[in-house]
Amino acid sequence: MDIASNKEVGKITLPKDYWNTQLLINGKKLILVGSKSIPFYAYDRAIISRDQQVLIAIYDISNVSSAKMVQSYLYD
Repeated sequence: MDIASNKEVGKITLPKDYWNTQLLINGKKLILVGSKSIPFYAYDRAIISRDQQVLIAIYDISNVSSAKMVQSYLYD
């Protein structure tokens, strides 16, 4: 969004199933950080705990109308 004119200049799609998504703009890079819960099954019967995954995605926003993901990392 262009703050001066309050108009949308580009769009990215956030990954599904990720919550607490945070965005950070650093120069011509946009950094997305999100969390996801992964069910863990014991003996194929019951969920005994939930593992977490963190996604970090880095987008090149030098041309905001066509932002591209340049790197992504997935951590347990």
